[in-house]
Amino acid sequence: MGGSGAVGGIAEQVKDGYVVNGFWKYATGAPHLTHFTANCYIQKDGKPILNEDGSKSIRSFSLRKKK
Repeated sequence: MGGSGAVGGIAEQVKDGYVVNGFWKYATGAPHLTHFTANCYIQKDGKPILNEDGSKSIRSFSLRKKK
């Protein structure tokens, strides 16, 4: 498992979870990984989900490498 700490994507909140899209320039050890970590801004219906302080909500995801 490895990845990037950068927020490089958007995770659209849907009924059964999230649809993750984005671009992460670096992922440590990518050719050898089976799972990637990714940080994304959260949105619903195309609009950002905001925290109480007005900042954009961010979540971390673990994604299995597609074979």
